[in-house]
Amino acid sequence: MADLTPIFKALLDIVPVAITGVDINGIVTYWNSGATELYGIPEPEIIGHPLRDFFQRQDLVVLNVLESKQPVYRAYHRPRGDRHVLINAQPVYQNGQLIGALASEQDITQLVNLYNDLATANFNLERLEKAVNSTSNGAFDRIHGKSTAIQTAIRMAQKVALTDATILITGESGVGKELFARAIHNASPRNQGPFVAINCGAIPAALFESELFGYERGAFTGAEPKGSPGKMTLAKGGTLFLDEIGDLPLDLQVKLLRVLQEQSYYRLGGSAPLRLEARILAATNRSLENMIKEGTFRRDLYFRLNVISLDIPPLRKRIEDIPDLTEYLVQQFALQYGKLAPRLSPGTLSALMDYDWPGNLRELRNVMERAVILTEGDTIMPQDLRLTIPLPPLVGANQQAFQHLTSSTKPAVPSASEREALLKALSAANGNKSKAAKILGVTRATLYNRLQRYFPGGNVSN
Repeated sequence: MADLTPIFKALLDIVPVAITGVDINGIVTYWNSGATELYGIPEPEIIGHPLRDFFQRQDLVVLNVLESKQPVYRAYHRPRGDRHVLINAQPVYQNGQLIGALASEQDITQLVNLYNDLATANFNLERLEKAVNSTSNGAFDRIHGKSTAIQTAIRMAQKVALTDATILITGESGVGKELFARAIHNASPRNQGPFVAINCGAIPAALFESELFGYERGAFTGAEPKGSPGKMTLAKGGTLFLDEIGDLPLDLQVKLLRVLQEQSYYRLGGSAPLRLEARILAATNRSLENMIKEGTFRRDLYFRLNVISLDIPPLRKRIEDIPDLTEYLVQQFALQYGKLAPRLSPGTLSALMDYDWPGNLRELRNVMERAVILTEGDTIMPQDLRLTIPLPPLVGANQQAFQHLTSSTKPAVPSASEREALLKALSAANGNKSKAAKILGVTRATLYNRLQRYFPGGNVSN
């Protein structure tokens, strides 16, 4: 680019924006005082050097304009992680020939930071208001989701929370069973009492009885000199949550059953009965019905615990909740780690909704925490999630039918085996047609074609 006149150069130095000029090769030809102030790079150090030596190539809008020959006006841009600007850029021509490009950048970093601070303050204020105004409904505010599946579980929990009935909470690992148990406690008449949780699978069987019932001093070798009250006593006036109840050994199941029947218990080494004054909630990720058939869980204890059954749906059955859940988690972890909350690209959200989530909410929480920590830009991309999306196995009994589906020839008459193969693939993919197509090894177009052939009315059912 041609040299600027002294007057024009002086004028560009006093405008309150950063101005950058590059020639046709991306070499910096002009760098005003505003640019020096914004980026901390003195003019003598950058003039005559390639602009890409000082910035990441993908962050250089002015070079994009140079290549595309298309101007940009008032576009939000983040040239560096700590800088936010509004940029205008356009190519420069002389005698009809492209000779370079100019860009002006207005620093809006302070405005963006103020906006994020305000958003964070509003987020915290909403959480505080919910805590202060907690009612029987408000106790469930930490359980996020508007899907029918989760709302059905919440309404059931709200209803039984007001009673003193024993509740058995079932669901896969990571669905939030303890979260529901705490919400039930907080919404119950016992909410002023303690919530005491004990994991039946994490404590060795030899120690479990003393943990649960407590012991008197001198009850056994190595016991605390003052004895121990035990979890049942600590939960007096509140709620005792027995997590992973399916891992409780049979001999301890008998003792727990006796406590539930008689509403009293003895400490180890003690002779005086103690009254059970805590509500019992239990949870499991195992099928207690199958364990009863196998002889590893007592039928009578099952019926004592299962006065009310509350099943928590897995995340794959409430996919429509994922956008809200991820937005909440991103805001939460951004606040926790003092970062600006990144947004999710459409591809990222699609990947999250296509994933089966075997670890449910616990896995989603870990994935989003990792993504917020490791994402360097302002957008979480699919690769930032580090998800491994396994495809469900092919249905062996229908292998031949799958081969028919992948062939180029169509049967003259609809095939019952192909129809069954379609149904099984859709079932394995939880209704996700893209995933079902991958299972069958066909394109989505082929899958839709076959669905129209076998289910012309759109009613896919067995």
